[in-house]
Amino acid sequence: MSAVPAPLEVVQQFFGCLGARDPLAGRAFWSDDAIWHLSGRHSRARDYRVDDYLAMLTDWFASYPSY
Repeated sequence: MSAVPAPLEVVQQFFGCLGARDPLAGRAFWSDDAIWHLSGRHSRARDYRVDDYLAMLTDWFASYPSY
């Protein structure tokens, strides 16, 4: 039986995928019914389902490649 990673490890691995510019690999860390809330008063602020969030991140990294 494989060990279940701690929540902190899951988050770190997810953001590691984002840092590596591989948001599709980050998809494996999401539940299909998860929602990511991006707060603020900007055009990207809203609730996202996983595929919409990853699409937004792809656009974000295209707009801000040094982020």
